[in-house]
Amino acid sequence: MSPPRLALVMGDAAGIGPELFVRLLAEPAVRARAAILGIGDARVLARGMEQAGVRPAIAVERDLDAALARATVGAPAFWDRGDCDPADCPPARVSAAAGLAALEAYRAALDLARAGRIEAFERIFHAHLGSIEALADLAELETLIRTGTRLC
Repeated sequence: MSPPRLALVMGDAAGIGPELFVRLLAEPAVRARAAILGIGDARVLARGMEQAGVRPAIAVERDLDAALARATVGAPAFWDRGDCDPADCPPARVSAAAGLAALEAYRAALDLARAGRIEAFERIFHAHLGSIEALADLAELETLIRTGTRLC
């Protein structure tokens, strides 16, 4: 069985998601397990690299099809949605812009899974009050399956 194509959503731009995202992709063992497609804003990705102090090689593309084509085992790609200006999402501050961008990236990953363009997805963000209900509505979690097991 070939390694899966995995979408990884960076999470809240104002939180620790971007830093954790780049630290995770800096690990060779992680990169070797799947063809990883990151989803988010490249400006937030750059800030995450700066915060983490690591710069893993990630091919950044504005076009989804180009990003999917470049995501291979050992060489992740990033779909830059360009939808979260870091100036609107200062670190450690609650921001509607950051929350909306995180949810929209999650929705994009769900859409890719529903369309069969990825086999699995994961997100890096902390659930805030009310976000569980929003995610349940977004994801229709009762019907989605990730790698043979329920998401929740």
